[in-house]
Amino acid sequence: FAPNHLPTGYPQDHPPINRSLRCLYLTMIGFLIIATVFFIAVTSEDHQRISLHKTNIINNVLSIKQKWAPSSTLGDTGEVDLYNFKDTQYYGQIAIGTPKQQFLVLFDTGSSNLWVPATSCGNCGAHARYNENASSTYVANGTEFRIKYGTGQLKGYLSEDVVYVGDLSDSVTFGEATDEPGITFKEAKFDGIFGLAYQTIAVDDVIPPFVQFGNDGKLTSNVFSFYLQSDDNKDGELLLGGIDSKHYTGELYYTPVIHETYYMVEQQGGTINGKSITNVTKAVIDSGTSTLVGPTTEVAAIAKMVNATSAGNGEYEVDCKQTLPDITFTLGSSSNNKAFTISGETWKIKICEFDVICTCLMGIIGLDIPPLDDGPFWILGDVFMRDYYSVFDVGNNKVGFANIAK
Repeated sequence: FAPNHLPTGYPQDHPPINRSLRCLYLTMIGFLIIATVFFIAVTSEDHQRISLHKTNIINNVLSIKQKWAPSSTLGDTGEVDLYNFKDTQYYGQIAIGTPKQQFLVLFDTGSSNLWVPATSCGNCGAHARYNENASSTYVANGTEFRIKYGTGQLKGYLSEDVVYVGDLSDSVTFGEATDEPGITFKEAKFDGIFGLAYQTIAVDDVIPPFVQFGNDGKLTSNVFSFYLQSDDNKDGELLLGGIDSKHYTGELYYTPVIHETYYMVEQQGGTINGKSITNVTKAVIDSGTSTLVGPTTEVAAIAKMVNATSAGNGEYEVDCKQTLPDITFTLGSSSNNKAFTISGETWKIKICEFDVICTCLMGIIGLDIPPLDDGPFWILGDVFMRDYYSVFDVGNNKVGFANIAK
């Protein structure tokens, strides 16, 4: 979620699997964050396809808490590979400036700003850095830029330059990070964040890149859609400006966004084996969160149902040999809703070291989000989106889902 709306006081330390391995897993999981590569075909000049590629899980709980926060006819569109890191981070390539400077960014529906490291950042690890002095299209802004995370504040300043997503390009205001808090971003596979949520939660009220593209007539429609994959041998896709029907089966079910901050929708309930697991009436669809996230008491009850053991900080471990039950969430209004079932194998996350020593985590994390931050609500992250093609119709303030085409 948008980090500037993150409740304060979250634990900043992550418990030790094999414990360093889980820590890495957990850094990336909660952040929208995933790393599988998806390849995309483009058929319209006003669509932007981004391929999503795949890799493995890393550092989850800490990240979640910190967040709360080829086609034959490309034309003027483009394709960008999006990489999936162990089902925890889905990121892809963009470029900024003239000549182009390349960056890997996390495409996040739970935040609204674009930011990348600045050349002056002293603690940004080995990530690519934006050099404003090397770009002939750079425009100085200088406004201070701060995003609050659980481990501190990401600091920097605003700048303006041409941003390229495939063959789409436009002048965009973005953040240059000069100070990154903690180890989460340093260990991430991506350099920065590409926020796709509403401008209402943008730091400094900056116009989000996708909104800027729409305002300037770069898109056929103000729609983007995600096709995520877990299969290492298959690609997925983020399509800006359209919907790709070959990636889903059946009809798209749409439900209105009820709060134009995150992509929040009504939720009528959730069940496992026909037994209710939640009384919460709202859910947020978030590509930047790797797991499902629910209130701590409800997640603890689910863990008890499946004989999971606590790993601390809202996490739970399960026996890798165990078959987990399907979990169903009913989304939409009382008069127009639909049940969406997530397979047990989808929400069992396996982490292996050297492909021999493996641990399995329950792909549901407990986290209490207070009313001040529009809580309580469930977060339906990549665990949900891997089973359902997800359409974000920004122009009509609704989201749509259909079964992923396998």
